[in-house]
Amino acid sequence: MVEGGKIDWACHGNDAATVFQEVIDMDQAIQVAYEFYKKHPKETLIVVTADHETGGLGLGTGPYKLNLKALNAQKQSQNELSRAITNLRRMRKVINWEEMKEFLGEKMGFWKELSLNWEQEKLLRDAYEDSFVKKHVVFEESLYAKTEPLAVAAKKVMSQLAYIGWCSGGHSAGYVPVYAIGAGSQLFMGKMDNTEIPQRIAKAARY
Repeated sequence: MVEGGKIDWACHGNDAATVFQEVIDMDQAIQVAYEFYKKHPKETLIVVTADHETGGLGLGTGPYKLNLKALNAQKQSQNELSRAITNLRRMRKVINWEEMKEFLGEKMGFWKELSLNWEQEKLLRDAYEDSFVKKHVVFEESLYAKTEPLAVAAKKVMSQLAYIGWCSGGHSAGYVPVYAIGAGSQLFMGKMDNTEIPQRIAKAARY
């Protein structure tokens, strides 16, 4: 079994760019399995699914457009960005707003690869002022992480730029797809409870 567990973690944090990169990694793992299946089609069953949806991710937040290419400008996950921001504060060096903009430009592509509107820059600057000027740091807590407020603001701006919306930071009631190919794949048609999947795999294997 192969699990793309970081997809769930990133969805809990509403970190869109990391979600997409982790899905790409999962797709590459599936490709390896698929190449094996092509050599042994009568003896191989591949099932791809999830046990739940997380975050209520939505594509399109009003206008009839997406800008998923914006996600490529993000150079690291929200968790890594948060650690980098914490390290900046621990240096006890005075970091002005222009220096912080340069930092965010390198990490997120803001102002360099991606244009921001006034409201988006204000969201980032307010988080910077609270954390680095007023020294008032309140971490956002999700299931798997505690995140710097400036990193939280950065991920929100990135989702806005990509026109991606989120409903929550937890598991949702949204349906997840089930894809199957190979021996016994006909058992995975239609709607099913996720607890049925291992039972159907066992049936396909004639246990």
